[in-house]
Amino acid sequence: MRKLLSDSKKLMRIFLLLTLSPLILVGAGLVLFSFYSVRQEFSLRRQMEADRIEGDVRDHVRAWKDVLRVAGTALGLVADDTGKRRAFMARLLYHYPDIQSVRLFSDAGWETDAVFRPGTIRSPEVSIEKASLRSLIDQKEIYQGPVRFPEAGFPCLPLATSVLLPTGERMGILFMTFSLESLSDRLRAVQRGNRHEDIQLREGHNTLAASEPLLLFKGALSSRRFSPLYERGIPELGWVLEIRESWFQTYRATLLLLGQILLALFLVGLLTMILGLLWSRRAHRRIAQEERLVAIGQMINVFGHEIRTALAVIRNSMSFLKEHLGSLDVKTQRHMDIIEDQVVATNKIFAELSGFARSKTLCRKPLAVSAVLDDVLKTLPMPHSIRVERRFLDRDVVVSLDEDEFRKAMTNVILNSIQAMEKGGTLIVGTFRRGSQVIISVTDTGSGIAPFIRPKIFDPFVTTKSQGTGLGLAIVKKFVDEHGGQIQVESRVGYGTTVQMFFQAEILPSQAPAVSTKKAVTA
Repeated sequence: MRKLLSDSKKLMRIFLLLTLSPLILVGAGLVLFSFYSVRQEFSLRRQMEADRIEGDVRDHVRAWKDVLRVAGTALGLVADDTGKRRAFMARLLYHYPDIQSVRLFSDAGWETDAVFRPGTIRSPEVSIEKASLRSLIDQKEIYQGPVRFPEAGFPCLPLATSVLLPTGERMGILFMTFSLESLSDRLRAVQRGNRHEDIQLREGHNTLAASEPLLLFKGALSSRRFSPLYERGIPELGWVLEIRESWFQTYRATLLLLGQILLALFLVGLLTMILGLLWSRRAHRRIAQEERLVAIGQMINVFGHEIRTALAVIRNSMSFLKEHLGSLDVKTQRHMDIIEDQVVATNKIFAELSGFARSKTLCRKPLAVSAVLDDVLKTLPMPHSIRVERRFLDRDVVVSLDEDEFRKAMTNVILNSIQAMEKGGTLIVGTFRRGSQVIISVTDTGSGIAPFIRPKIFDPFVTTKSQGTGLGLAIVKKFVDEHGGQIQVESRVGYGTTVQMFFQAEILPSQAPAVSTKKAVTA
């Protein structure tokens, strides 16, 4: 039996492995598929977002170039009066907040006039290389210089163009610097829809504009530096657009799926372990009980024959004495009867022990339970102080049972009820239907079962009576288990006990008859 238990534990481990393996494979597949889908969705979503941001950046720079181009042909800029020229340049700063400085250079490349926005740190005078100047003259296009990074404030984009007279003659170069703060504001406005992402415009290793202003300072790193990255180049500007999102936010759905799968695996494993432990505990108890029964059987086999032989000798000797002594006085006859009764009782105890310890091949057949119960009640001696109520179904139900074992089990249950009603009471025996199940119920109004003894009532040799083997309910439990049924006991001290046995009916539930109550006269 213990080898069977060990094999069962191995089977439990194999079952656990076979149960979890498909879940692990399916879960891994789902996680990988989710990871791939999230990557694809991230790229598609960021591509659409990058298209919109790139368009905004190009529109910003194009607008700045248009302002520069129009200012280069304005009459106010070519006025001979220095005051008027500076006033025009000041109006440019007033109407266009992005402009940080306006400078005029001669054809030779030397600065001739300049206006700066208040608070702007003026850089030393600069000169434009002749090659750049020649490019402006020859190609007549706008010059875009490298982005400048002042000590304080936002980066600035330098733009320059030719200053033309109304006649088309070139008189100098107009040089403006535009703050990229408005681009950072635009990126910040886009980021408001998703606070888990960073958006940056970069030129090489330098940050030009960012959704987080802190990133514009040297040495500042994004908290999402190692997060999924989407890059988009803007060739005509020489800039790169970067979009980073929180790793957790990007793969949140995947992580949630992974968490749910791990939770499911944990719960399945935990449930399997709990069921295994419960089964193992139940198996250990069953093994202990069976080993106890085996020990009882061995004891009966060893000592039973000798004791029964001795009892047979005593009975034969009693018969011999009665024949040869003739008539006996009352006292002697009473002691002779006591000896015979004790011999019979001892034989009965050994018969119960042998029957309980011995495995018997069941002879199951369709049995009308109500009729058998009624017959058992008629054969038992019923005290006059006990009133019997028979509550059987009008139409008897059929259950596949071993009749002899059924009679023995019901006799034990009913005798227990009778013995519990020493001062009289009511005994109710009935059959009921619940779906496809037949319920056999025995209720008494006796003393009830004490709470401390209730969990052990089906254990062998457990009894509260001064006489008896304590095998009554153990025999009943064995009978119910062998027939695939269930047994429930409800008891309340001082109010009585109800024993219910559940068996599978041999007829369909739709054929279940109605319940009737028949009261028998006092037996």
